[in-house]
Formats: sequence, structure tokens, C-alpha cells
Amino acid sequence: MTTSRAALARAARPARLALIQAGPERDTFLLLCKAALATVLAWQFAVRVLHSPTPFYAPMAALLVVDRTMVRSLLASVQRIAAVVLGMSVAWAVGSVAGVTWWSIGPVIFFALLLGRWSRLGDHGLQVPAMVLLSLLTVGGTSVSFTSVTILETLIGGAIGVITNAVVLAPLHVRRPRELVVALARQVHELLDEMADGLRGDWDADLARHWYRVGGEIASQGAGCHPGDRDRPREHQAEPPPQGPASAGRLEGV
Repeated sequence: MTTSRAALARAARPARLALIQAGPERDTFLLLCKAALATVLAWQFAVRVLHSPTPFYAPMAALLVVDRTMVRSLLASVQRIAAVVLGMSVAWAVGSVAGVTWWSIGPVIFFALLLGRWSRLGDHGLQVPAMVLLSLLTVGGTSVSFTSVTILETLIGGAIGVITNAVVLAPLHVRRPRELVVALARQVHELLDEMADGLRGDWDADLARHWYRVGGEIASQGAGCHPGDRDRPREHQAEPPPQGPASAGRLEGV
């Protein structure tokens, strides 16, 4: 009984943290809420606007493309659409040429699995063999209506997921850089206070070197404050000031 209570308490801890304070747990909670909202919106659009008999692909696409950043959300949407179109195209070609037989299913699924491993499709590569199998086994791969509705629902579902991600509580990936900026500002404030106190009293070259070293350490942390800095070309990234023997030598005359 004690073990069950401990396990329940551990499971409930993220939910409690999400409610009482800002942090990763709240970010994850809000992301899950956005994914659920996008799924419902895409499902209702497929039912009420597209009048889809099987409103599955739109909510599934919306569910899978909501991500922490807009770039990743857009990339996921493009990857899923490409995988679905590729899978439906393979099913169409096989259904039109060879039909659905015991000897055609095996090779075409093997080929679809190879296509699904294409790195540009990312985690959505599995959709290629899934769509091939679904299309061949349900409508023989040659149904124009099934193919068009599936692709249209995937397009609309992906668009709804991306729009929901952008409009409802814009992506939360900048929280950590914001916290780093606050921490750096505090360090700079403390360093300037220390320098002001030191300059009013007795100071020497060793103390000046200490200030210089601390300032360099603060500057070296600045590169992590931009959420996209790690994806920039190196020449555009923030660089810390030089701290080698040459730079240290400039303080010898202080």
C-alpha cells in the first residue's frame, strides 16, 4: 500500500508543479492542452466541413505536428504530408499495375519500409508503409475518393495543428533563454557593484584581472540566451572575449 501511494505521489508531482509554478512541467502541460485542442478542431472540421465518413487523418495530423517550436511544428507537418502522399502514391501504382495479391503485398511493403527510413521524413517515415497497407487492403489502392480525402484531411489537419500552435499560447521554447537573460543581468549587476566599491577604495592589478575574468565568464554565457543561437552559422554566434595570455597581458600595466 505504501509503495502504491509513493508511486501515485511521484506521478502526481508533475501535475502539481505545473499548477503552482512556471517551469518545464507547466510548459509540457500547456503543450498537451494545445495538442488536444488542435485534435478536436481538426476532427470537427473534417466532420462538419469535409463531411468525411472516416474523420481520422485530419485529427491525427493535427495531433502529431504540435511541437514546442514553430520550426519543428512546420517541419513535422511537411514531413507527415510528404509521407502520406508518398505512401498513397506507392499504393496507387501497385494497385493499378499489379493489384492486391499475396505476391505483391510483401515486396511493396518492403519497398515502403525502405522509403520510410528516408531521414528527411523523420519520425513520420512510418506513415509510408502504414498508408500503403491501409490503402491496398481497404480500397485496393486505386480509389480516387479515398486517396484525395486522405491527402486533403492530412493537409488540413497539419495546417490546423500549426495554426493552433502559433495562435494559442505561442511556442514556449523561449522560457529558458529568458531565465538565462535574467540570471546574466543579475551577475552583471553584482559585478558592477563590486567594481564600484573597489574603485572607491584600494584596488590593484590582481583585482582588475579578477573583474576582467568574471566579465569574460559572464560574456561566455551569453551565447545560450538566444533560442536559435546553436542553429546559427558560427560566424554569427556570440563569442566570448579573448582570455588568453595576450589579453591578460594588457592588464599588466594597470
